[in-house]
Amino acid sequence: MAISVDEPAEAAGMLERQKEAGPALTIPVACDPSREAVKAFGVFDHAHDIALPATLILDREGKVAWKYIGETVMDRPEEDALIATLKKLSQG
Repeated sequence: MAISVDEPAEAAGMLERQKEAGPALTIPVACDPSREAVKAFGVFDHAHDIALPATLILDREGKVAWKYIGETVMDRPEEDALIATLKKLSQG
């Protein structure tokens, strides 16, 4: 799932624009305008009051098993690295 720090109406507008630009996002998007979740996950930039671009993998108990925090909005982990991490975590 994805977490947006935007209000629900803003997030819905962003998702609509994203649909027009390319393939639709097919995962649930939760809104966290209070920033509680992003602070709890340790991906909040206090200086700019925004969530850092991050990818987290949670284990079956809901604990963070792996985390990638990007330097910029376009900084995301490679798909191959995510797949390798998921395979490794599922084996151990």
